[in-house]
Amino acid sequence: MSPEKTVIIHINDGFDFLGFTIPKFKGKLIIKPSRKSQQTLLEKMRLIIKVEGKQLSAYGLIRRLNPILQGWCNYHRHVVASRTFKRIDDQLYRMLWAWAKARHRNKSQRWIYQQYFSDCHGRRQPFQASTIDEAGQQVMATLFRPALVPIRRHIKLYGAANPYDPAWEPYFEQRRFRKTADELPKRFQLRALWRLQRGLCPVCGKLINRTTGWHIHHLLWRVYGGDDELDNLVLLHPACHTQVHHPDYNGPSLRPAMGA
Repeated sequence: MSPEKTVIIHINDGFDFLGFTIPKFKGKLIIKPSRKSQQTLLEKMRLIIKVEGKQLSAYGLIRRLNPILQGWCNYHRHVVASRTFKRIDDQLYRMLWAWAKARHRNKSQRWIYQQYFSDCHGRRQPFQASTIDEAGQQVMATLFRPALVPIRRHIKLYGAANPYDPAWEPYFEQRRFRKTADELPKRFQLRALWRLQRGLCPVCGKLINRTTGWHIHHLLWRVYGGDDELDNLVLLHPACHTQVHHPDYNGPSLRPAMGA
């Protein structure tokens, strides 16, 4: 270990690691975005808005800021970060308000607010701007808001779970489903599978709905090289999914059950 980079500290005092502050409070470990990571992000935002913002339009500025904000928030969204996200959101509002006032020195604050921060009914909106694309169509861009990022906790993994063991394939399938069920692309995927199957489970032939629940099953198991493409997936009832993974399963084939 390097003496310059190593320090011994009590866990109650906390320490910074990979952009996180890790202290223990009243016997409970609390992980938050570190103050240094927050300051680095805000300084980067401030530099972009003050320097690059002089040449960029409002639309271009939003396109420049959004990937950085979204990446930082996605990295920290699994810890205690709600208050931090709200603070970042508030700081960004202040920076962009100052940018808009400097850009439009001869305009009133009311005009600036209506131009960038409100909808057609005067209700507050995130910083937004529009432009005309090559096809002559109006394109709208809206600033990514950290305050609206939901906190998603990591799902703990069983210590004995082996992704290369076929016996654990149902566990990892359900784990992947729980992890991604709230993500928009997966919602489209679920709807597409449900329509392809006409809403029916190919094992028992009964309706799949919110009451019955569902699992996503890989026709070619992931442990054998199967992918997440639509033609390799099928929706099953949880009980039917357990049957399919039983070594003695001799029920109907799943592929022919897929409708057009």
